[in-house]
Amino acid sequence: MGADDETVPVDEAPGAGTGGLDKRVGRRSPRVAVSAAVAGLLLLTGAAYELVRTSDGGGTSTAGGSGASASATRDTRKAGAGEPGPGTPSPPTPPSVRVVYHVKKPLPQGPQTAPVYRADRKVTEAQMARLARALGVTGMRDQGDFWSNPARDQLTVQKDQWGAWAVGIGPSKSTRLIDESRAKATALPVLAALGQTGAILTTAPTPDKRQRVTADPVIDGLPTFGWTTTLSVDGDGRVTGSGHVGLPRRIGELPVTSALTALTRNGAQIAGPGVPPEMPGWETRHVTVRSVRLILVDQSCPAKGDRLAPGWEFVGHEDGAPHGAAPYGKWFEEAVPPEDPNECL
Repeated sequence: MGADDETVPVDEAPGAGTGGLDKRVGRRSPRVAVSAAVAGLLLLTGAAYELVRTSDGGGTSTAGGSGASASATRDTRKAGAGEPGPGTPSPPTPPSVRVVYHVKKPLPQGPQTAPVYRADRKVTEAQMARLARALGVTGMRDQGDFWSNPARDQLTVQKDQWGAWAVGIGPSKSTRLIDESRAKATALPVLAALGQTGAILTTAPTPDKRQRVTADPVIDGLPTFGWTTTLSVDGDGRVTGSGHVGLPRRIGELPVTSALTALTRNGAQIAGPGVPPEMPGWETRHVTVRSVRLILVDQSCPAKGDRLAPGWEFVGHEDGAPHGAAPYGKWFEEAVPPEDPNECL
């Protein structure tokens, strides 16, 4: 990987967008639309940029400066039900609030091209058996389109190319929280059985005294979002979870657009310095972009099915928030040029 493929800190730096995509394990989940339409203005101020997004709560937005408007209903990703995590979208913007993203260094250009991946191979019985052994599950039966066992710790593995699987053991009887290192150690054999060693692991406790381990694979050196394995480990070491078997296969490469180009294409406008930093009747919130990196994110291709394709990941922090507070949000912008949906790779 070159420098363009790594996380780029931009504490003093340029641009940001909002939105992204949502994925839950199993069949592809519907995109989740932001409640208010969003418009963006990109202010060019010397070596620094400000991306201004406004929301009036009424379903339309107008952008000043150039006299043009750019309304866009953006999609967001959710990491899990009711909890923050990798890919958690920025908090919803109340009506009559302007959000100004501050970025003061050039955004990364990225490589000229980057690979694209798609799941196109069905799950084999051997793959299913490896996963069952790693989870300590026996009695798996062929049910036609999937395998499962009738036991209380039921494991289900789909045979199609997505290879969605899930295992449940019922309510945990343990009252103690397993520590993070033990939870990760418990997850590693399962990830190995899935063919996903080397995944980026994050942990978080759950209200029912489990330690949740989230694993996002690294494919050919690029981090991913959208092919996530989630494992919850209780105090007795029992595992519940879900994910996908194996990894998508490389199907080709696409040109990569710069982070700034991706932002301006998705609802931002380049405007002159006459755009006011404050607007009467509007609350202005300032968000500093902390980091930007190129990753592989789940993207829709209607003609051929969802894929993992290049995307820009941004992380920001609201100015004035307590030091060490949770980031304002993590959001994604597609890093490939627009494609014909009927002819996409």
